[in-house]
Amino acid sequence: MKPWMVRFAVWSVVALLALGCFVTGARGESVGAKLDDTLESIAATAGTAQTTATAAQGDVNTLAVEVNALAALINAHVTNHDGGGTGDLGEIQEAIEAIQWEIQELQTGNQRQAVRLQVHDQDIRQNAANHAALAARVGVLETNQANDLYSDDGALERVVILEESMSDHGIHMTDEASANHLHDGWHTGTDPPPVVEPPDPPPVIDPPPVVDPPIIPSARILGINTDFVGRDKGDATPWITDRPYLNDGDGPLDPEYTRLMTPIADTIRYLNWYRTNDDMTTYTSLDQMNKNGDDTWRDMLNKQIDLANAVGADFWFNVPFEAQPSFTRAAVALIREGLHPEQQIIIEWSNENWNSGMGTYKRIRQITGEDLGGDAFFQLWADRCTVAFTSARQADPDVICTIAGQTANSWVLQQVYKRVTVPVDATAIAFYIGTGSSTWDGVTNTDQLIDASIANWSGHEKREMQRHFAWADTKGLPTFGYEGGQHIVATYVNGEPVPWQVDLTIAAQDNPRITAMMDLPLDEFLRLGGTRPVVFDYLNNWNKHGAWGLARDLGRLETSKKYLWAVRRSLQ
Repeated sequence: MKPWMVRFAVWSVVALLALGCFVTGARGESVGAKLDDTLESIAATAGTAQTTATAAQGDVNTLAVEVNALAALINAHVTNHDGGGTGDLGEIQEAIEAIQWEIQELQTGNQRQAVRLQVHDQDIRQNAANHAALAARVGVLETNQANDLYSDDGALERVVILEESMSDHGIHMTDEASANHLHDGWHTGTDPPPVVEPPDPPPVIDPPPVVDPPIIPSARILGINTDFVGRDKGDATPWITDRPYLNDGDGPLDPEYTRLMTPIADTIRYLNWYRTNDDMTTYTSLDQMNKNGDDTWRDMLNKQIDLANAVGADFWFNVPFEAQPSFTRAAVALIREGLHPEQQIIIEWSNENWNSGMGTYKRIRQITGEDLGGDAFFQLWADRCTVAFTSARQADPDVICTIAGQTANSWVLQQVYKRVTVPVDATAIAFYIGTGSSTWDGVTNTDQLIDASIANWSGHEKREMQRHFAWADTKGLPTFGYEGGQHIVATYVNGEPVPWQVDLTIAAQDNPRITAMMDLPLDEFLRLGGTRPVVFDYLNNWNKHGAWGLARDLGRLETSKKYLWAVRRSLQ
């Protein structure tokens, strides 16, 4: 039943009651019965909707059987492939895509039905309120009716009969109205009490529009790092193409952006939304401007909250290097208030403080006079983590506080951890694979570049990842992956990357073997017990600084080998 039909039915009852009381004075048809019938009709409509939702769930269950059958088909083809056969992988892919599409359609229908059930529930509640308001109005009409019957013989008897009839249906006159029936003026012929005007009808509240919610997978493995471009900054950051908002950063979220991000966004790490690596501003208030552009911190965080809610992601917050406790408390409180209750907040102070190329490293060295390895260097890092974690927990005791270290040197994180004086909930390392200092020797094509990158990771980096997990296990600490993916970069000569190496770096992103290469560190990370691996990063134009984005821009995302790899691994 539509909301306008409900309103029409209710006010029709009001009109019938008024006509019966003022013209005939007879009992008329029961107001309570009509209202009850209306509410029963609404409840029946809601029940029908629930039945439809149940049937839709049955479709999903049936589809599960088809998925199992597909799994058997895949196993058979994999067996053929391993045995030297020519398994029709194209057929498998088509079957997978068909079933994935059907799952998506059923999930969309179920979620729309859930929203409609909520609207029906609102209709029922609204009409219950209208029922109560109407009962009050009937009491006023009864009073006016009694006034009009003062000069009628036998009027008192008729009013009593009318009151008894309404009482049978749960509608009662007020004590004041009943007392007026026995007023001395009834017998003496004095003027009746003034007529009480009926109140205005209750306002009509339209239900909220039905908006299709995002289809959020029930289980996702991967998270994603994001950059941000709001208003066009010209040549300042020409390689950044990450634009989640329409209208030059002022409009709503781009639905295509969120649709494609959702499968790979178990967690969003907003590292480069606010220039974490080189922002040394002292922040005390969310009303200060952030270094990335034209928004205050409050506005920027609200945009991040909107994106996280749109894709159902946990929120990874990098506390700025010079953030004061008042700033951190306010930021975490704002995030917690706006974020959906089931979504978690991860806190990390700064980013890659061990990396000598970062502004954060240089700032620690400036303050302490020491490089990485010095006691004062580690102590400042640990002290800032202690302050950030304490401030965050004051705003939300359930935040997850993590220290991120260097994968290639597991000793670094251990030195920071033992100096932090408050509980640490998790550690974090990267799961990259790419070039090293000697990787480019003898490389002339992308296949050789990928081979060299695999050899580089398979030695020292893999062993250090294993050492980290062995240590974290002794402390009972989970390990997150704060960044990861391919890490092929050109070497620098006189401050500039070698041009031919830049060309091969970009060309390698389209080599079909790039995804098998990216599987290696992720598989090892997961095998060792790692959780929350967050890929770096979503969109970033490939250039001399590296090919970090899963694609150059949003328009090329769905055809990017790296994006398709991320979706496959996230939903596996």
